[in-house]
Amino acid sequence: MYVKYNNVLRSSNTNKSKTSKRKTSEVSESNKYTTTIHCIVSGVIKLSKLTKLPPSRLVYRGLSGLWMPERFVQEDKLGVSGGVEYGMLSTTEKREIAVQYATNKGTHPTVFAISCGAIDRGADLGFLSQYPDEKEFLYPPLSYLEVTRRPRLEEVDGQVVRVLPMRINANLTSSTIERILGKRKELYMALLTNIGHEINRELEGELRSDRVKQRLKQSPGDALFMYHKKLQRSVSRDVQDLLSKYDERDIEWYNSDFDYVRAMEHATSLKQIAMNKFRYWLDSTKGDTQCEGVSKESMADLYRKTLADLHHKAFAGGRKNSEGRDAATKACTMQGMWREQHETGGGEESPILAAAAKGQADMIKLLAIAGQGLNDKDKDGNTALHIAATLDFRHCLEELVKHDAD
Repeated sequence: MYVKYNNVLRSSNTNKSKTSKRKTSEVSESNKYTTTIHCIVSGVIKLSKLTKLPPSRLVYRGLSGLWMPERFVQEDKLGVSGGVEYGMLSTTEKREIAVQYATNKGTHPTVFAISCGAIDRGADLGFLSQYPDEKEFLYPPLSYLEVTRRPRLEEVDGQVVRVLPMRINANLTSSTIERILGKRKELYMALLTNIGHEINRELEGELRSDRVKQRLKQSPGDALFMYHKKLQRSVSRDVQDLLSKYDERDIEWYNSDFDYVRAMEHATSLKQIAMNKFRYWLDSTKGDTQCEGVSKESMADLYRKTLADLHHKAFAGGRKNSEGRDAATKACTMQGMWREQHETGGGEESPILAAAAKGQADMIKLLAIAGQGLNDKDKDGNTALHIAATLDFRHCLEELVKHDAD
């Protein structure tokens, strides 16, 4: 199986001949062993970190029946020599074992004398090898072998062997299987962390804004006890608590498409939810000492409360009323469904098309009240009316017709 796995790995070398690639395909029977190879490489990388270095800091690789091309041995214009091993590289701590492999098959016996170190060490497979006395060290695919000195000829048991002094740069950048499985969580937590930093920067900007300064002049209690700073800290704490909650979830949760989609939707609205808590104090409360009360409420509850209030104002006022239009615009913006007309130019990014495709009749109504264009077209020339009719979203059709969409 080792031969099959390495043939598959080496088949990715674009410099291989067609004949060599055909033989590789025949050996592997068109099976790429993707999962198996990932698991093996993951084990090699983890085991290498627990492997004791050979006392000589040298491992050996015996080859026969081939001749190294001059460009492998000679330095190029950048002073580099050697090449990349596309497959897994099996070596031994014992020089005599490598010599044995080099001299018992074919011609041109060659031995790589490979320097290794604390970082560039292979995985000791002696404890599970069929031949434990060979003291095998296995390196992951795509490790680089650099020729450090000119090859020399040595006589071993009456046969001349070519010895190449080399240094290895072990490829430790391959992901372990745990990291592959945890990639979604890693990316999601990085996204949330960046959003958290954005929120903190925006909160700092809000504290220095003229609106806050004007409100504090009218709220001496908030200014005296610095309740606005307490409100800022409560928003930051809510965001940090949310990050901790998602960080505690295991990788299996993130690898569920249903859960991951919901998490991404939460992430895209997090900034609006968090900043709304601070702006709720500015926009929806009056009088002094209101900061402390707002800081005790969760940002999710205040977000829902704000949206409900905006929906009520928008639907009550309608698009002929400025208060209704402003409320509808704010509600659409908070839900990520607002684009200025010059930003879209129609097409797939249009909020009205997105709302129609998702069957969101209430959102269509809000967009219409806010004055968003209802006749934008996608790349195929379909309007929101076409999309709603195709998907049989009757409530969407009724709202579109009601607001004179084409």
